Amino acid sequence: MGPPADNIKLAAPHGGRVQHRPLTWRGVSLPALALVLLGPFLAAVINLITLFWLTTVQGAHAGLLPWQLSMIATLSALAYGVSSFLAGKWTRPHRAVSMLIGSTIGVAALASVILLWPAPTLPVLAALGLINGLLFGQYFVPLQSRMGDVKPFQTVAWSVAAYNASWGGGDAFGPVVAITLMRFPITALIGAVWLVTTAHAALILIANRTPHGQPQVHMTVAASTPQQRRWGWAASFLVMAMYMGVVATLYPGLGVVRGWSDPQIGMGVAVMALPIPLTAPILPLLRRWFSGPWLLAGMLTVAAAALAILPHTQSWPASLACLGGMGVGFAGTVFHAIYYVNADTANPTRSIGINEALVGAGATLGPLALGLLAWNDFASPLPYHAWAGLLLLTAAVIVWDYCKQRRASAALPEITP
Repeated sequence: MGPPADNIKLAAPHGGRVQHRPLTWRGVSLPALALVLLGPFLAAVINLITLFWLTTVQGAHAGLLPWQLSMIATLSALAYGVSSFLAGKWTRPHRAVSMLIGSTIGVAALASVILLWPAPTLPVLAALGLINGLLFGQYFVPLQSRMGDVKPFQTVAWSVAAYNASWGGGDAFGPVVAITLMRFPITALIGAVWLVTTAHAALILIANRTPHGQPQVHMTVAASTPQQRRWGWAASFLVMAMYMGVVATLYPGLGVVRGWSDPQIGMGVAVMALPIPLTAPILPLLRRWFSGPWLLAGMLTVAAAALAILPHTQSWPASLACLGGMGVGFAGTVFHAIYYVNADTANPTRSIGINEALVGAGATLGPLALGLLAWNDFASPLPYHAWAGLLLLTAAVIVWDYCKQRRASAALPEITP
């Protein structure tokens, strides 16, 4: 960890213009590094403003039932998965910048439409959610394509932590922006959306015009086992389903049933996302603890307990405590999965692809499954208890799988030379 290098003037040949070497950190230009660290944050801010407005301010207050409200998040996540898959097909280095800016401006324009739409019906809300997923799905693939060589960290763990802190911070900050500006005319919130979008587009263009530089650190990657990756795949699917099902379906409706205000509901959504950036500096230090089952199983247990208690809370502070507990379990589980699929030394691309597919499936099926289980009652304990049971069962299977392998290893005969 060192300070950025000085901005150095280089004499141009034949009396030409003086060239300036960009400011760098560990050999990586600061604009490129800023896009890697802030890009997901800025994109997630707009996306969460949109999701909060669709599901809470408009959906829950329109009297939609749980199974109806779940359609908005389900269609948005499904569209995001399809759009991301297509982006992987047609993304090329020379198209990446235009795709990034197009996605950013498109999502901002859609957010403005959503903020201005008076009393939309369920079909309108579902269609707007679907369009949001299609536009947002064009963002992360070109970002990774354009920024793939920006690797200033010494370990994969810190790279994962930085990435999680960025999008997790955006998920937490987006609802805060919305609830802070709700007391002003809606034009203030629309102005904030376009201010973030303008800053984001400028950052994309500046990073594109600046050479990325050559990283001065060699990233070390610890190998992972198929068992560790299987644990991560299963757990990430379940916690992503829980996360999206709660923030986009169950909690907005539960808040309306309990009589909480929109700012209180929005703060709950922010609190569930807040542990993602807050634990980002801590989890890399614990990465070796994830080699066994105990920390991962513990994270799933914490999330399950908080989820099971949530429908029985009557006070808003108690609900925040439950949401924070779920956020801690979610953050730790997601870190485990991303870290160990990236540590597959044999075929990391396949492992990452499987994990992303399962995360997408969780984001799609979670709201739908929890919404159908709740059906017409947001306060019904059934969806909360059922999914908490799946989390606990998964934690138990992970521990059992680990112990079974240990017993099998201990039973192998020793080989004498």
